[in-house]
Amino acid sequence: MLLTRLRRLWRRFCNSDVYDRYAAQTTGQLLESREQFLDQHRQGLMVDLTAEALLQKVLITERNVGPIIGCLAPYEARNIAKLIDWGIVWLLFYACAALKNHLAPTTVGFDPQAYLLPMAYFLFADALPNGQSVGKRLLGIAVIHEITRQPCGFFRAAGRNLSWLLLTTVCSLILGPHSYLALYIDIAFAAGPRHRRLGDLLAATAVIKVGTPSKWPYYLIILTFWAGILSWLAFAFVVGIQGWHTIG
Repeated sequence: MLLTRLRRLWRRFCNSDVYDRYAAQTTGQLLESREQFLDQHRQGLMVDLTAEALLQKVLITERNVGPIIGCLAPYEARNIAKLIDWGIVWLLFYACAALKNHLAPTTVGFDPQAYLLPMAYFLFADALPNGQSVGKRLLGIAVIHEITRQPCGFFRAAGRNLSWLLLTTVCSLILGPHSYLALYIDIAFAAGPRHRRLGDLLAATAVIKVGTPSKWPYYLIILTFWAGILSWLAFAFVVGIQGWHTIG
């Protein structure tokens, strides 16, 4: 057994240039050079250990990456899910700020503690069970790893969401009031050939359909719309009453 292993290591060392050429390729490049790789294997230019490892990488990539385009979540579903999650972030922020003011009413100015819980949800929401934040669960979509198809973990969730935060910050510093262009940059990536936004490309993730969307998101949008209309009418009514009393 030891002699066989040493022999394989020696053969791998003698053919290290061939191994390095293929091992350094990305998954897409490896799929494109699959026939060349198999031809090298047939000619005996690659050791069995190296050939098996690279062949497994080719087969796994070919099996998983190919069909994923047809499983991707619709862009409008992703947008609605994001709006719901952003609403949760703001609710958490206001709840934490109100609780902080209630417990410590003498605090004046910026309070970073009010941002801890909403920021944690913003970063790690996609790492909730099955890779579904609250918004994504309502819309029947989930975040998975591009290759393994496993639900998104905490590290990848933070990576894909931090990219949006960094992009927005950079656009704010460079463009000032035109920082909204960060949204168009993200849309441009999502409309690309791989149908993934910048965070998905950096974290090697994809958002796919996993179930039937719930009707609750649409009810929430309608409820929010009418709540805004009624709030505006109530505000206008109060201002009108105050103006009438002032004139009277």
